[in-house]
Amino acid sequence: MAADVIVRSYGGQNQSEAFLLYADDAPNLARDGWVPVTQVWVADEWPMTAWIGATLLVVVGIGIVILFVMALYKPVRTLAVTYRRDESASSSVEAPAER
Repeated sequence: MAADVIVRSYGGQNQSEAFLLYADDAPNLARDGWVPVTQVWVADEWPMTAWIGATLLVVVGIGIVILFVMALYKPVRTLAVTYRRDESASSSVEAPAER
């Protein structure tokens, strides 16, 4: 039963980029009988420990550069899609007739 569910992650700088990757992959999975069940958009941010560490490094001098880079560049965002195998969809796909 555990093999009847898979989770795919599609990363991008924004939701549109991640959705394009999903739109390319979903039809291939659908041909194999997988249907999307849930979609979760995760807009990751820098962890608090990274901000604290960079702030502490300001004393050394490199912290200002690190804070600047962290403010400019955001981590990759992720669209997580859960697929479930649909037995009726996979069994309804017939092989092409031979001539």
